[in-house]
Amino acid sequence: MRIKDVIRAEKADVTYGGWHTGQMPKSLFPLGKSGKHSLNFRGGYDWQAVRFGALAAEFRVVVAVNFAKCEYYAHLGKIVGSDTQMLVSYEYHATHGGWHVHAGCGDIDLIPVGRYKGPWKRSIPKNWADCRQTEWGVATKEAAISKACKAFGIPEPPLDEAEKQMQLL
Repeated sequence: MRIKDVIRAEKADVTYGGWHTGQMPKSLFPLGKSGKHSLNFRGGYDWQAVRFGALAAEFRVVVAVNFAKCEYYAHLGKIVGSDTQMLVSYEYHATHGGWHVHAGCGDIDLIPVGRYKGPWKRSIPKNWADCRQTEWGVATKEAAISKACKAFGIPEPPLDEAEKQMQLL
């Protein structure tokens, strides 16, 4: 299975957590069996978690945005036991040239579980200076989650989703 297979797959049991501010619990996106390491966003970020099933597996997404710094992260990972296999990061940093992706290449079974970086990851586009889309365009939390949903092939939450949200913590 490849990352594009996950993105193109039919999604089931999609659950959207509420928006939060401040430090994210380690249990939301663990990276490493010891439980000491995790994806983490500190002060200034608003973040939301999404979970879904596809291709007989479970996945988690965390969207984090810092409007003051014009920074955006959407991370997609496959849930493997109590750990996460980091598949792809969709990012924007105003400090260095716009929208880009860091993704594992090839069969996702070859991506180590519990690791964020490594030689299996590639940056897309490679030609950062010429190819990147540089317009920020994320003015609201709704726009932030919409961008992640479009990038990862997840149905967007209905406007009244706040009533149906499940705590993912």
